[in-house]
Amino acid sequence: MEPTEPPQTNVAQRNKHLSFAINLALLTMSVFVVAVPAEFVFRHRYGHMFYNPRPAVQAVQQYLTLDPKIGFKWQPNIDAERGIRFSINDMTTLPLSTDSFGVMNSPAAKKEYAAGGSFDIVGVGDSFMEMGAAPFHDRFKQAGYSYYSLAIHRQCPPQYNAQFTAYAPDLQPKILLYGLFENDFYETQDFQSWQKSGLDWFTYHSGTWCGPPIGVGVCDRFLRTHARGWYAFARVLDSKYRGENISSSGPGIGETADVADYIANSARVAHNTGARFILIIIPSKQTAISGDSLESRAYDTMLELLQRASIEVVDLRKPFHEHPDPASLYYVKDGHWNDKGIALAADIILKHLESRPNEP
Repeated sequence: MEPTEPPQTNVAQRNKHLSFAINLALLTMSVFVVAVPAEFVFRHRYGHMFYNPRPAVQAVQQYLTLDPKIGFKWQPNIDAERGIRFSINDMTTLPLSTDSFGVMNSPAAKKEYAAGGSFDIVGVGDSFMEMGAAPFHDRFKQAGYSYYSLAIHRQCPPQYNAQFTAYAPDLQPKILLYGLFENDFYETQDFQSWQKSGLDWFTYHSGTWCGPPIGVGVCDRFLRTHARGWYAFARVLDSKYRGENISSSGPGIGETADVADYIANSARVAHNTGARFILIIIPSKQTAISGDSLESRAYDTMLELLQRASIEVVDLRKPFHEHPDPASLYYVKDGHWNDKGIALAADIILKHLESRPNEP
């Protein structure tokens, strides 16, 4: 006959299991009681920062249009005479002037293109290069170069490549200036995720060109949509933790390698079209002031990966950092470079061209 456990042992085990179940239920209820109200509090307090676009974003949004390859671009053929200007932080803008490509260019550059002329230099990049469209055109023209911009704000290397590939045959440039900013590492990953989503750019980015992505997978979309209060709160905490840093951990090797691959591919396309390829390394305000950032270190890793490709580089980090007042090269509230920073960048690029005039 097999031995049996004493009745009191069975009772003790049942009580233990019951106690565990009760504690688990109480914990679940406690989390629910705290989490649900907190979701609505955080959504009311912080959600608008990421899901309800600011007036400045809405002002720009109305002049943008979707594009299946690069996500979005400006509405084409907006005349500067309409006097459309944007007020973003303390940043000043020229009257909006776009070409038939849906790219911001000065009236003078558009007139030169309409006349059928080719251009010595074409620039691609994000808002930094886009803000330099008119100043670069004027400064380079003084030095004997014609300049045309293909840069669009909030875009990244795969979009730069698509822009150049699409319009290089029309512009026939001798030189491609490839402007790279520190957030390009993250925005490249965002672009790749957008491609997988099957959604249009605005829908994927919460209704605007610059909103938070709603996510690719079901769980990701649920978190960012139905728990957006907590998600926004986490973003606020992260932002306060890292200050002006673009991230708290820096780009991963995968993100850095992807950007290096896009740059190498664009260099090959440029060389195949007979254009000289020059990579412009653009520092953030923090990098210019402090001389270092996690993203700046990612630049160094990327440049190491590009050594075999023999990429020609104009690195603006050192001259911007060694400027007597690096902060004066950027807006006080906004993180973009101002007219003074753009002028310095143009002069450095021109000095590079003059020192190496016979590069292929």
